[in-house]
Amino acid sequence: MISISGEGIVINKWDYGEADRAVDVFMRDYGKITLGVRGVLKSRKRETAAVDVMTRSEFTLYSKNEKWILSDFTLIDSHREIRENPANLEIGLCVLGILNKILPAKEKKERLYDLSEKTLGALKKTGTPRRNYLLLTYYLHSLIRTEGLQYGTSGQGLYFSPDGAGFTKRKTGTGSAPVSEKTRMILEKLHDNKVGELLDEEGPETEHILAALALLEKYINYHFEIHLMLKNYLIGGYND
Repeated sequence: MISISGEGIVINKWDYGEADRAVDVFMRDYGKITLGVRGVLKSRKRETAAVDVMTRSEFTLYSKNEKWILSDFTLIDSHREIRENPANLEIGLCVLGILNKILPAKEKKERLYDLSEKTLGALKKTGTPRRNYLLLTYYLHSLIRTEGLQYGTSGQGLYFSPDGAGFTKRKTGTGSAPVSEKTRMILEKLHDNKVGELLDEEGPETEHILAALALLEKYINYHFEIHLMLKNYLIGGYND
């Protein structure tokens, strides 16, 4: 019998029966794995929080009939600071929603795991909506690079094409969208690893950050052939 252990982030859960729970766990060393946690909702020996959404826990699994079976788990970090702040919580749920959409089953994604955990860690300290939206925009930008893609920022126009062609002077293709000078500047700063300049109080306004976020969402939807629908998580002001 093969046994493995490692840390993971619970990115989805659903309860069934009177006491059972199933979870999707993004494990650093093993990728996305679906696990059943029998009796956890009634057990006094096991912490329900350790298998709640957004928690980072240590999991021990064993293999049976070509499936991974959960044998033990221990809470590492509940990300309580995120849960207790509604503004931070919506960004955290966005990160989990993105992972649920893009992660294939059982495919190791160490860099994406580290990026996601680092983002959740930063979210504990993030305060204003503007900084939160900038953090999420930076997360999408970094995710794109982590997955081996890169959007273009060349060209002279104010239309952005999700196919990676960069900026154009006129609309090209179905997904091509107009952008403002400030939104273009945000994408250029991200592309050139100058995100620190965006954090300044005199940096771009929230509306332009949200516009950049929407463009990166379109880019990811195009290249991953998914539909993120981040507006389902973000309260007000966002339109993809």
